Amino acid sequence: MKKTISKKSTHILIKISGIVSLEDVSELKESLSAVLNSSLPVILDIRQAKAVHYKTGLLLRGMRKCFLSRCIPLTIICTDPYILSVLSLFDCDVMYGTTKDLNSARNLVEIKF
Repeated sequence: MKKTISKKSTHILIKISGIVSLEDVSELKESLSAVLNSSLPVILDIRQAKAVHYKTGLLLRGMRKCFLSRCIPLTIICTDPYILSVLSLFDCDVMYGTTKDLNSARNLVEIKF
């Protein structure tokens, strides 16, 4: 898994590419936990991911609850139907928190604040 984190004035963008393995899930958890301390909305871009481990869906379900408890939006950008189905195995709400491109995600972030 390759991960880049960029902090903008309006949001934090985390881009994931490659294959997200079981070992990468804990690294992703650390990254999301680190940005949780910020009050900025978070956009998770996984359009370049080739495959994700099923526990990524469990992680996003738990992290989404943490973000919501602090009133911080977590928007996921994903276009791959297979990855969406893997992410939504444990939480069908993941499907409703996704967008297809970065502009839509930015617009959602701007609308929520």
